[in-house]
Amino acid sequence: MLGLYGGATGLVIELAAKKAIEAFSKKSTDATQTSAQLTDEAQKVEIQSLVLQSQAKVQQELSIARRILAAEEVEIEEFYDGSASADLGAKASTD
Repeated sequence: MLGLYGGATGLVIELAAKKAIEAFSKKSTDATQTSAQLTDEAQKVEIQSLVLQSQAKVQQELSIARRILAAEEVEIEEFYDGSASADLGAKASTD
């Protein structure tokens, strides 16, 4: 399995997040940076991380959709968690 979210896209997103964190780490060790600048940089890295996580979730959903499109038979079932909220689960089969 490649990357945290699987697949090449997940690997690219994970590498981008690591690069953003490394860039922040380098800036945080710079003695000329003020605390306000470091706070701004930390917020930027956090936003980048959230965007990358969202992109990974979208890629995961697209992957599921592609598998469903390619399947000969698709079974969708509703399931409930402990809070009694309904969710949909999909099962695809190429048999």
